Amino acid sequence: MKGYQLKITIKGSKPPIWRRVVVPEQFTFCQLHQVIQEAFGWYDYHLHEFEFKKLGLLIRDPGEEDDLMESCSCDVLEEGTQIGTLIRENPRFIYTYDFGDAWEHQILMEKEVEYEYSYPQVLKYKGDNIPEDCGGIGGYYDLLDQLADPEAEEHDLMEEWAGRPGMEEYDLDKVNANLKAHPAFGQGGAGDGQENAAQERGVQEDAVQEDAAQEHGAQEHVVQAHVSRKHADHKQVTGLRDTERPETQRTAPRVIHRLEDLFSRFEKAELLRIAKVHHIGGCDELGKNKLSPALAAALLDSRRMGQFFGTISDETAAEFEKAAAAGGMEYQGDLEALRFLHYGGYCGFTSMGTAVVPSDVAEAYDELNTEKFQSERHYRSQVWACCKAAVYLYGAADAGQVETICKAVGCEADAGEITRLCREMKGVWTDFAYWDGRLIDWDLVQADAYKDVLNYQKGKEFYIPSAAQVKEIARTGAVEIKRHIRPLKAFFLAMVGCDEETAQEAASSIHHHIRLGTTPKAVEDIMEHFGLNLDSQEKMNGFDEIMEQVWKETRTVGSCGYNRVELDAKTARIDPDAPCPCGSGKRYRQCCGRK
Repeated sequence: MKGYQLKITIKGSKPPIWRRVVVPEQFTFCQLHQVIQEAFGWYDYHLHEFEFKKLGLLIRDPGEEDDLMESCSCDVLEEGTQIGTLIRENPRFIYTYDFGDAWEHQILMEKEVEYEYSYPQVLKYKGDNIPEDCGGIGGYYDLLDQLADPEAEEHDLMEEWAGRPGMEEYDLDKVNANLKAHPAFGQGGAGDGQENAAQERGVQEDAVQEDAAQEHGAQEHVVQAHVSRKHADHKQVTGLRDTERPETQRTAPRVIHRLEDLFSRFEKAELLRIAKVHHIGGCDELGKNKLSPALAAALLDSRRMGQFFGTISDETAAEFEKAAAAGGMEYQGDLEALRFLHYGGYCGFTSMGTAVVPSDVAEAYDELNTEKFQSERHYRSQVWACCKAAVYLYGAADAGQVETICKAVGCEADAGEITRLCREMKGVWTDFAYWDGRLIDWDLVQADAYKDVLNYQKGKEFYIPSAAQVKEIARTGAVEIKRHIRPLKAFFLAMVGCDEETAQEAASSIHHHIRLGTTPKAVEDIMEHFGLNLDSQEKMNGFDEIMEQVWKETRTVGSCGYNRVELDAKTARIDPDAPCPCGSGKRYRQCCGRK
């Protein structure tokens, strides 16, 4: 086999920051992208492209269709193109990462070499990694200047910022270990016995799949899990296949010792979703037999696992530990508490309402779960819960607003620490975007509407949630939602005649859009999307009556987290002993009157 020795240098760096790598000749540009990301400690948060300037040629991910593509006069190839012919004939080219910070990497193909492995390696390096989002090469050197001068105006802030991932000292052995285990490159090469191991794994996987097929029969069920940040439009269909045979005929559940075995029972689409959650690229090209073990190895990496488990609540941690201790496929505890870990691929759900935690995941967690880690996890989970509550109630929140909520619930994090954690956990805290120095609801980012929300909120008082409300939002993604959508769901079931799932999804979607500030026309569009027709005056009157109550009771971002009942109460005197206008059945002073 042959390979190519490449020297990759960050343009503008003085002294030069570079990595010398060797890659197999059959590599694609997509795989080369993953090599560069790992070699320089980037996190693959941003767009990228390869450019051969003399040829007028760009190579991009076909999914990266943006305004730049529309205005580009160059020829464009897909990243699945192999590197061989192009770089042999054109040994100098550019890799640009993050079009905002514009990190340009000069790549020189130094020579062809004999190379026996299927994975890449970093042979030599100069300079440590550079953190994401620091403002390009100029911003990086400004950061270093601020760090070097204790008297500098922003020294303390930059010192906090420098503690984030990406500024650590370069670890060549760790980088090469990550490259060897990376899903985009397979598992090892021909010269070190890896081929035999891969063959053995393939035989094992085939046996597992055949056994599963016999055990589960022709008809399969999957567990449907709402792993979305917001509502049913993001619903994922995931989980373990299970049998339809009666319980009396069911074989005893087997202990799943390896995450790889669990993944072998997932559909490839689900594995690709999990890879995306963890920002692991280059998986599309892998067959399932390679993807399952490679993805499992990546998720069991202590750093990645520590990040993902590092913000779960005490309740989730306790539930996971119970499930891990139970073994097999029989744990029937609080699956909702395990939803986030299921979303990240660390446990599976069966159609029988049980949870599965592979033995190697349990063992890796035991090693990770030190007293120091528990303390850090508890603290981070508190901050994350307050961040999520702020985004849910306000739509867009700065660190100061999150700090106010933290203080209200007994968390001591200040604005500076909240900012540091948001930067550090970017990509792990997937419930909201960290954008423009704010935590923002994903839907508001995608619709480019958060600035309108901020303008509308100017000069208004912000609602401060209770500790119980913060906990509820962190756990379920919403607050008071059952009371809000229960009558709407019941109406759809009784008057429209739809099925249970459609009624739940439609009611949740309407509530979600009202919270973000929707219009009656948008509600009509949701109804049409779910095929819910109000074909009589009676139905329309009933729907209007229920919607009026939902509008009154829902906390909206435009009202800074308040609902209409509370806002009306601020301008009108209500008898404290009168029934609360929100419809809870409680006295006003025991309900909304407490706020």
